[in-house]
Amino acid sequence: MKFRHDKVDVILLGVMAISAVILILLAVLGHMKGWHLLNYVVLICGVVLLLSVLIRHAMPEYHRPEEETIPTLLIGLMAICIGASNLYGLVEWLSTLIIVVLAVLIVAYRLRQWRRKSR
Repeated sequence: MKFRHDKVDVILLGVMAISAVILILLAVLGHMKGWHLLNYVVLICGVVLLLSVLIRHAMPEYHRPEEETIPTLLIGLMAICIGASNLYGLVEWLSTLIIVVLAVLIVAYRLRQWRRKSR
């Protein structure tokens, strides 16, 4: 199984589960509304996915190719955009999402070109 060899995914999945349980507990105790609960879960999952990409990029033993990390990075940034936009009252989250996705794709393309030239 993949999880036996990859400790980063197991740890980050645990962080997501613990944060979701804490948020559900806050909602049950009446400190948070249900809609905010969903937005916070989406935001935390996006941050954890972004941390996953950064950890994989920083640690060579857990490094994955760009074909696997760029979709994770995009999904994480999309989740952050959607969660934060709904929490802070930005109604136009779709335009923010499109700008972030295009910026990531441009940076990834430029990095790929730069790596090909340096070889």
